[in-house]
Amino acid sequence: MERPTRTMGVLEYFDETITVLREQGKVGNANAYKDAKNALVKFNGRKELLFQDIDLRFLKKYEAWFRKRRLKETSMSVYFRTLRALYTKAIEDNIVSEQCYPFKEFKISKFNTKTEKRAISKEEMHRIFQLELEEYSKLWEAQQYLIFMYYGQGINMKDMALLRWKDIVNGRIHYIRSKTKQPISFKVAETIKSVLDKFHAVTGENIHNHVFPILNKDVHISPTQIDDRIHKVNGKVNRSLKEIGKMVGLAVPLSTYSARHTYATVLKFAGADISKISQALGHTNLKTTEIYLKSFEDGEIDRMNEEYL
Repeated sequence: MERPTRTMGVLEYFDETITVLREQGKVGNANAYKDAKNALVKFNGRKELLFQDIDLRFLKKYEAWFRKRRLKETSMSVYFRTLRALYTKAIEDNIVSEQCYPFKEFKISKFNTKTEKRAISKEEMHRIFQLELEEYSKLWEAQQYLIFMYYGQGINMKDMALLRWKDIVNGRIHYIRSKTKQPISFKVAETIKSVLDKFHAVTGENIHNHVFPILNKDVHISPTQIDDRIHKVNGKVNRSLKEIGKMVGLAVPLSTYSARHTYATVLKFAGADISKISQALGHTNLKTTEIYLKSFEDGEIDRMNEEYL
């Protein structure tokens, strides 16, 4: 068996990886490793363990511990995939021998990762938009964010929070999707303009300001500060959206994800071309969208939005 050339425990290697990711500005990935480490500590305690200790028996006990706590399989899949990625990195860094790799026998693919229903109907979405809520209240703000996300081609909370007034040029909003680095551009339709007009009085005095009062350009500067702030606001908005969902009698919990999923689902059932929907969402997943993705003119996507939404 090939002997490792470095000696480092699993928890220590987690910490090193998290630090490197944060220094690279990859805050989301760093947080995923931090969550995986915390879960491992809760299971095994704070005592250090070697990568050789994580064998098939260990992983089965870890899975049983998760199931006893009724953790969702989607969450279990994320924790195990992150641990597997760390193990692979440890092999590359000569911390553990490849012969010790336990994930050939422990298959992560067995977990059911089918996403729970997040989309609602077009009619339900419009009922939410028609609610008369007190202006600038928490519920009203959450409602306005949802409207912008839905009509803004399913833009997510992070990309919406990062938008600045200078990103609006000639009646279009331009941004780079933070997750996939794909350029996105969409027309400022009347539904979007009505939202922007309401927030312009709050943040629009400087074109370098963020459009929505989520981030402060003078306060939230580092990637960690930005990520933490967006995560905190997203939690508050989701709590408000769940309350709004109950007000209109939704059968599924309403969240910021609902806008993106509903946007795509409404267009799909209306007969819109899947490849156009994929490009509008900024997808780059080779397994699901690369076959369909082609280059479309902005006007084609604009007409699709206007026709179906």
